[in-house]
Amino acid sequence: LIITIMYIILLLLINLSICLCSYENIELPGNDIQIPSSYTFIKSSKFNSKLYTINTPESIYDDPVYLLDLHGINSFSIGYDAGYLTGDMIEYNYNKLMISLLGNDWYEPILQEIINKFLDYQWDNYLSVQVPDEYIEEIHGLTAGGIAQGLTKNNIGKLITRGIVLANFPGDIPNINLIIIDEINNPTINQLDDKLVDQVVEKLKSSWSGLTCSMYGVWGSRTENNRLFTGRNLDWLKSTGISMYKLVTIYHPSNGYSHATIGWAGVWGALTGMSSQGLTVHEANLESNDVTFRGFPWVLRLRYIMTYASTLTEALQLWSSTNNTEGYNHGIGSAYDNKAVVLETMASNTAIFYDNDERELALGSPREEAVYRTNHGYDDYTIFHYMWNDTNAYQNSLKRYNAFPEAFDSYESSKQTITYVEAVNITAILGSKGENLYQCSSPYTAGSNVLSVTFDPSNLIAYSAWENGLGNDLWTPAACNTYIKIDFNEWM
Repeated sequence: LIITIMYIILLLLINLSICLCSYENIELPGNDIQIPSSYTFIKSSKFNSKLYTINTPESIYDDPVYLLDLHGINSFSIGYDAGYLTGDMIEYNYNKLMISLLGNDWYEPILQEIINKFLDYQWDNYLSVQVPDEYIEEIHGLTAGGIAQGLTKNNIGKLITRGIVLANFPGDIPNINLIIIDEINNPTINQLDDKLVDQVVEKLKSSWSGLTCSMYGVWGSRTENNRLFTGRNLDWLKSTGISMYKLVTIYHPSNGYSHATIGWAGVWGALTGMSSQGLTVHEANLESNDVTFRGFPWVLRLRYIMTYASTLTEALQLWSSTNNTEGYNHGIGSAYDNKAVVLETMASNTAIFYDNDERELALGSPREEAVYRTNHGYDDYTIFHYMWNDTNAYQNSLKRYNAFPEAFDSYESSKQTITYVEAVNITAILGSKGENLYQCSSPYTAGSNVLSVTFDPSNLIAYSAWENGLGNDLWTPAACNTYIKIDFNEWM
């Protein structure tokens, strides 16, 4: 009997050692949270804006994270300082993005002319029309600041507007044709050559990656001190080179609330962000056939919400007073209201979802004191116009969506209160890193998570991670990298 017991123990030890060896290169997502040791001042500009690096010596990142603290007497001066302090970064990142999309063909002047002409046409004739004057003035300031920095080859303001147009592209590039059909039905004085559209679609479709983003909010009895946490993942084009210039930007508008955006130099607007009022904004793609460029570009619209709203009521009023463009899921969290909402948006419809919404019950898994979305929706209008029904993309979105209630149920059943640590972990789990959401195991060939951010809005704190490295062998998704704690009480 003793020999038998010893044999069983030996087998267990062997199996355990095999298990440990097979998982020695696997880490849990979101387990590396670091506090900056300092901020290093780099330079200032005409209107007292300043550029810094955020120093986290033990972080995984090959290149620093920059912080741009923008001040000014008006919108033009804020743009001017941004152009002067980061114009070279904007130029670098725009070219890196286009090279990742087009390869060395981007260096061909004819191709540059085709792509830029298409992007400028969309901005000038459609996407800029409903943009408030303050943002147009910022863009003019960006151009002037870039010139003051000595950047005369490229118009920095135009690089910014081209980036805004690209951010508004559909997840599937051929669906640009739906935008063009809308424009044919709503023509401007200037008409676009059909051949130009075909050339752009043909050049971009092989390298463009569909967006598989995610977002959530959780609060109340589920969380520490009942406070709200929100999170957002951007799963997009990876290993482009733009993470050379990771950037946190803090805006101090003269006529609104200070607010911060988190992303990269060259993205003028909010991929995600938080205001001084504890309002957070989020986005995830929602591929739709109800689309237009005759609306408010979402990256600027989310900034607009942060600038002028301090509550969910005010945010939703501002939303309803402006127009949608593409299909997107958006999230808005409010420290004042201590909850978040989800908006399923398409050109002609916005469906607002609160926690445990009955519309989600039939096909989804809603929960009390939580809202969440990946890349599909539950409103009847959304489902009817959704273009990924019965596709692998929908199944992938559904898998990731279900990870949210699974996490919340697990914490609830174990009576585990969600603190910032668990909130970061939930965000990180949902970031695209491969087939297994719950493991960080290289190589990340199927991953695409380039930005992962968790917000603690009542304390004005964010935890942000970016992608790192270039190429499949060296690239790691944001969700498997260092989450840097950024305390915005110091800045807003």
